Amino acid sequence: MVQCPKCKKWYTEKALKFHTCKKEVEKVKEVPEKFDFTVIDGIGKKTAEKIITAGITTFEQLKFEVEIEDFPEVVGVSEMQWKNIKEGIAKYEVK
Repeated sequence: MVQCPKCKKWYTEKALKFHTCKKEVEKVKEVPEKFDFTVIDGIGKKTAEKIITAGITTFEQLKFEVEIEDFPEVVGVSEMQWKNIKEGIAKYEVK
């Protein structure tokens, strides 16, 4: 996990290449508390484990990463699961 010192957002190494502040990013040892992804519609226990294994540990990070085209390959989910996760995130934000 890496955190951008400029915007303070967390990213996986792969997602970092899409981040605009990437030249100023520094690696950090502490990772924020893990978010319980199963509270989002479309994410069950196994999918949550895949998301965490991919290095995504916060809701904000998931919200950013889910928009990246290679999200299904990085996390190991199908295109349908990816669509369901995106819809679940949108519903969760409204709550």
